[in-house]
Amino acid sequence: MKKILLVLLNLLFFPCLVQAVPVYAEFVGGLNIDNIKLCNIKLKDECSGILKEDEDNKSSQGQADIEAKKKKMMEYASCMRQKMGNEGVCSQNLALLNKLQPNFVEVVNILHYPLFDAVETMVNKDNKQKWYFIVNHFGEFIDTRDVYSNMKDSTTYPYLIRKYPNAVLGDMLLDFSWRFEKLSLGEMRLVSARSVINRINDCIECEVIGTMEDGYDFKPNGTFKWVKFIKLIPNVPL
Repeated sequence: MKKILLVLLNLLFFPCLVQAVPVYAEFVGGLNIDNIKLCNIKLKDECSGILKEDEDNKSSQGQADIEAKKKKMMEYASCMRQKMGNEGVCSQNLALLNKLQPNFVEVVNILHYPLFDAVETMVNKDNKQKWYFIVNHFGEFIDTRDVYSNMKDSTTYPYLIRKYPNAVLGDMLLDFSWRFEKLSLGEMRLVSARSVINRINDCIECEVIGTMEDGYDFKPNGTFKWVKFIKLIPNVPL
């Protein structure tokens, strides 16, 4: 009974979002960084000719040029998908590529924790396009673009939205390091941070007005439990 009361109090004061996450057979046992690196080495020069013309004309910025580059990247991803399908060590690379089809995904950093990994990737070979996910040893795949908390759960939110009616969540912070925390009863948490932006008139580089932290909680056996709102931090007093 005491344990149930603690859980209810926890839910009351720290809102969380319970979501089902997909399981990928390729990721059962965790991320295999050795195979991922070996796959990259094996296929380093494969399909590179498709992108050579874009590299020679990388200063082009017109809409037609942008569309042409997108088409080239789709061709590149399609070519790499075929090559990876013929290499056993590329099973996880291929799973990532299929996840963001037709985009191309390249793993750039992996943080290893007990029973799960946090992964930073680069999309379409663009340092400005970063994508983050968490995968555990059961193959559960937590996509941070789809699974995150709601900043409306913050007691600060009504004041923020009054000052910034167009406030919405932005991207994961590129310079934020995941924070690992040990919780009670053997559970674990990874804390991430996202920008809060003032989206006006479909702005491309919108004003950053704050930061939101949320926590990805895992049970003692490493299975995903939920994502929990942690805090909302405005950049200026409200």
